[in-house]
Amino acid sequence: MGYKSRTKPFPHQAKEYNDHRKKDVRALLWQMRSGKTKAIIDLAEYRFSIGDITGLVIMAPNGVHDNWARRELPRHCSTLYRAAVYRSSQRNTKSHKYAFDRLMKTPRGQLAVLCINSETIWREPAKKVLGEFMRQHSGKLMLCVDESHDFRTPGSKRTRTARGYAKQCRVKRIMTGTTVSNSPLAAWSQFEILQPGALGFHTHAEFKAEYAIYEMRKLKGGKQFSQLVDYRNLDDLTQRISKWSSVVLRQDCKGMPDLNPSYRGFEMTDEQRKLYDQVKKTGILDEMDLTGAAKMTKLQQITRGWYYDEFKEVHDVVPDEKNPALIALLDEIKGSNGKVIVWCRFKVDLNKVQAMLQREGINFVMYRGGMSGDAKNIAMNKYMENPAIKVFLGQPQSGGVGLNLAAGTTIIWFSHVFDLIIYEQASERATQVDGSTIDVIHIEAVRSTDQYIISTLADHRDVAAAVTGSGLRTVLDLEELI
Repeated sequence: MGYKSRTKPFPHQAKEYNDHRKKDVRALLWQMRSGKTKAIIDLAEYRFSIGDITGLVIMAPNGVHDNWARRELPRHCSTLYRAAVYRSSQRNTKSHKYAFDRLMKTPRGQLAVLCINSETIWREPAKKVLGEFMRQHSGKLMLCVDESHDFRTPGSKRTRTARGYAKQCRVKRIMTGTTVSNSPLAAWSQFEILQPGALGFHTHAEFKAEYAIYEMRKLKGGKQFSQLVDYRNLDDLTQRISKWSSVVLRQDCKGMPDLNPSYRGFEMTDEQRKLYDQVKKTGILDEMDLTGAAKMTKLQQITRGWYYDEFKEVHDVVPDEKNPALIALLDEIKGSNGKVIVWCRFKVDLNKVQAMLQREGINFVMYRGGMSGDAKNIAMNKYMENPAIKVFLGQPQSGGVGLNLAAGTTIIWFSHVFDLIIYEQASERATQVDGSTIDVIHIEAVRSTDQYIISTLADHRDVAAAVTGSGLRTVLDLEELI
């Protein structure tokens, strides 16, 4: 069979497809933003076309699972399919129940796709949905575990549940760019999802005994405990992993565009969603009666966990330590191998990100309106020249034009602007002649104004429409999708 796909593959994607599409189990240990998602979709299309599978289960982190259905499948899949996204907070709503009833009635000749949040798979409501889906496609299922490092703890309920479901699937893929970033011992339970004993050990205790060195330590009270002091035989572990795996580094990704856009979704908390839906429906927040641009802006603030009242006082909707937007941002920063540029539209967002970086001990520089020219130059030079500085944190209105920030390899839009000129200028700050591809990551709340703003900018539409009544109408329509 020829390579049939809606989008043209890059060489490393084509190689994976051509060489390994008939293998039932495999690990894609590809660096972030290297095209793992497309590789999985292309594989699913092939295995569906030859009758190996009728259903596909995507297990992915909160918000990322939504992105598969909303963006990646429509973009890459040429096969007819029907997809549904499991959201624990929405599971009792009519629309959610309808989506799953419809998924269970997927016509023959269409691929059925269930996208489910990794964090919820061990809970009873999610297990019920997964169980029904798997029974319907008994023996003809493909499982993709996105960001499989989330299953690195062997004894967790999440990991044990995933391993149980994996046994019911014919085709299995795990994918991550950070398999053993914290510890080589994290590999065992991830590869167990592919196949029991995949790395040659049937228990985690056996695995640890082979690759870890422990010593007994004593507490002051005389109690003893075993402490990890070093690793060993890692060359052997590498050989065992290589049997199942493909590794792609960013420098291997020939032909990728100068700017590589991607989207990191997150689900708002129940408190955020309740307030967001109230403002969206009524236009009323506290004593404010919001319309047009003011309403759009206020909704955008709520997605980031706060809002301004009529006196410009800040009200937090969710504590910073539980703010899903900040959690998603931190995950992307930690997952980046190089320097990062973070753009925030609002000063409040800058302050919250700044506090988060300080709590996490991540070195950064600030570049914002109100700083002197000398202070801005010092910040820019430190970012460019000091390898210890990980993050350039700025406002695109003041730092997005004219600066040379070519030390960066990743740009993250934490909160988005409406102005296409500012957006395009700020997204180009890290590019340089003969330079490498720059990842441009958009943090977005699912079913929110974020997705309308981003799609408008990405499609080069008239951004003025984003603040009109027709723009708001489109937001409401988009939020009813998947």
